[in-house]
Amino acid sequence: MLARFSTFFAMLYRSGISVLDCIQICEKIMGNRVMEEALQRVGRSISEGQGISQAFAATKLFPRWSCGCCGWANRRGGWTRPCST
Repeated sequence: MLARFSTFFAMLYRSGISVLDCIQICEKIMGNRVMEEALQRVGRSISEGQGISQAFAATKLFPRWSCGCCGWANRRGGWTRPCST
């Protein structure tokens, strides 16, 4: 699931779609209720002003290193090249 999310998120973000819109689109295409609900919480938290890395970490579904990557990009003012593997 995480690989699927990462792949779609990176592809959407590279296309110029905002982080929140990427998360909302991924919610709909994940095909996994737990992941969909977690992404809804992430989107809501970011909309309310919480940092990206904190929002992902709060779900406890995303590995610590991926949350750190989000935090690093967030501190830099955004991603110039999204993390993708």
